[in-house]
Amino acid sequence: MKKNIFLSLTAAFVLAGTSLYATSENKADLQATVKTDAPIHSFWAFGPSKDHVTKKQLAYFKSMGLIDKHQMISKEIAKVTAKHGKAPAEVLHGLSATVKAMAALEKKDKKSAETYLTEATKQFDAALKKDAALKLVPVDEDVNVIANVITPDQAKEIKKDAMKTLKNNQPQETIALLSALVDQITITTAYLPMDLYPKATHTALEELKKGKDTKVALATLIDGLSTIVNTQVVIPLPLLMAQKVVSDAEKLGNKEKKKTVKLLDLAQGQLVLAQYEGYISADSTEYKTLSSEIKKLKEKAEKGNIVSKDYDKAKSYFHTLSEKFHKGTKKQ
Repeated sequence: MKKNIFLSLTAAFVLAGTSLYATSENKADLQATVKTDAPIHSFWAFGPSKDHVTKKQLAYFKSMGLIDKHQMISKEIAKVTAKHGKAPAEVLHGLSATVKAMAALEKKDKKSAETYLTEATKQFDAALKKDAALKLVPVDEDVNVIANVITPDQAKEIKKDAMKTLKNNQPQETIALLSALVDQITITTAYLPMDLYPKATHTALEELKKGKDTKVALATLIDGLSTIVNTQVVIPLPLLMAQKVVSDAEKLGNKEKKKTVKLLDLAQGQLVLAQYEGYISADSTEYKTLSSEIKKLKEKAEKGNIVSKDYDKAKSYFHTLSEKFHKGTKKQ
């Protein structure tokens, strides 16, 4: 597994005041979790890791007939993560040294802390010397996938039941029901602001050299962590699946009429599912247009006179939706 700086550990330290951050690399093996609650739903989930394929997961996908879905998810994750680019080695080394310095400071090991902070400062300075315009650098990524195997009718009933339990002041039951409607890829990326974060290591090092208490330097480094910027991208799986099967239908053309119609039926069902799960509004232009276009495509496919150009409008709207979700949201 590729080594990453595991920033959530340092974040946990800030919140809880523990020494969890002492482990600076995420070496946990990815494990698939399978849960069932027939007949309502069954789902698999995994995260966090950049390694998305394990024998255990593959076996599960085969048993559920979801190999295509697995491949689709892996491609989508790769597409999102490719946009982030890679952090310079100096930045990662500098961050790793800072984490080690924090561990030393908690143990009141001033000498080791100074050594690590000197190294961190050296690495950050080297990175900025190479690229003075360096700003937000991706240093950690958390991928979580929850994929529910659920029909639109089941989603509709779950939503109806959830509304009843909420009305009856049963919030925990409501939460449990709505968990079955979570059907998404969530990718959270942590960025180190190189115009802000290195200042904390410089300051902490100077404080130690001036003889200040280790608690002061530790507080400075903790404050530095607050400058880390997180972005989150949530990609609804039903919309992703609808887009994929429309693309698959286009490839078939008029060669296999029944299969094309079946695929377009599936696309329509996934679009409806996305609406029940709350990822798209039934009143939105995108939903109305896609629903109408898929219906038209199905009618043409049934007659055996569909051509590739007929798919253009649907593909355009799927692309618009995809771009909207890929923009993600920023949070501290």
